[in-house]
Amino acid sequence: LDLREHSERLAQTMDEVARAAGALPQGYLALDEEARVKFLLGELAGRRPLVPRRAALSPPTTETLQVFEVLARAHRTLSPQAGDTFIVSMTRGVSDILLPLLLGREAGLCDLTQPDGAALRVAPLFETMADLDAAPRILATLLDLPLYRGYLQRQGDVQEVMLGYSDSNKDVGILAASWARFQAQRRLWAVARPRGVALRLFHG
Repeated sequence: LDLREHSERLAQTMDEVARAAGALPQGYLALDEEARVKFLLGELAGRRPLVPRRAALSPPTTETLQVFEVLARAHRTLSPQAGDTFIVSMTRGVSDILLPLLLGREAGLCDLTQPDGAALRVAPLFETMADLDAAPRILATLLDLPLYRGYLQRQGDVQEVMLGYSDSNKDVGILAASWARFQAQRRLWAVARPRGVALRLFHG
């Protein structure tokens, strides 16, 4: 299985979880991108549980957390190959890629601090024209994070990236969007190659 969730849904989940845990009294959504990345890296570098086990969470948040729990169960009872890629729709920043790793850690799926904890891949999905244009910058920032880079090395130095069609086609039309996707692929490759990372690009 490939699992896919919208970046805003993931952010809303983290907002509620962080408030309930007391980790971010002001909430996750109130943070700018730099503060979100700093918070997520701090949590990923540690081992403390974040999701309060007895908190009364909303149905959407509970459902999102259960996706990771079901995937973790499939890894234990079937195989990690039952589902090893989590796609983030409407990826707008590095935080959108780090966030599923933290939620996955809470379910026991992955642990960026452990050599055997690299069972979950996160694939950003770049869809709109603005996102396609920002994709190389986002990837460069991500690959230059030591914690994430070490995690990726344990996955064979392969980064998956998904390129979307619907929103870019709506933005500027089929021909211009096709050219933008072609250019984005070239620029993403130019970011990954000197860093020793192989790209696995797929389209949807």
